[in-house]
Amino acid sequence: MIDGVMFAGQCCVVALAICTDGTKVPVGLWLGETENKTGVTSLMADLFARGFDASGGLLFVLDGSKALAGGVAKVFGEAALIQRCTLHKRRNVTDHLPKDQQRFVDARLARAFNNRDPVAGLRAAKELVKALEDRYPDAAASLREGLEDMFTVRRLGLSDRLARTLTNTNAIESISRSPAAPPPT
Repeated sequence: MIDGVMFAGQCCVVALAICTDGTKVPVGLWLGETENKTGVTSLMADLFARGFDASGGLLFVLDGSKALAGGVAKVFGEAALIQRCTLHKRRNVTDHLPKDQQRFVDARLARAFNNRDPVAGLRAAKELVKALEDRYPDAAASLREGLEDMFTVRRLGLSDRLARTLTNTNAIESISRSPAAPPPT
């Protein structure tokens, strides 16, 4: 999982690995002003140099940042499977809607993204794009961008429990909300 989080006014791009036993391990940090492709590429190159093995393929869970996807693709190429964060996408789409439409559209997105059948889920999301196009073109465009990558985990046929974990970047976002550790005594 890779996402940028703000710490003390700085953007920190965090790379978090989730092992097959469920253990979460922070594996990389990059500090900058924004999530940019140069910094993300440096972070990915560092992971590669430290032995991150992509020969069997790697699943990368990212927010919607083109810089993150570009950095991952530049270093790991075809070995990188990209899953876009469904929560980021839902927020981004509903931010383009009037308040009275947000709840309804968000519920439709959640159903589409959580559909066990990735073909049916993608079809439902594309139908929602069409429904939004005339009245809310910005919301439709936001949903259309990167839509195929919203269903990567479902295409892998993972369990619902694992899919809930691997379709969003909550594991990283919760790091920034964790209470500060008490000072050493």
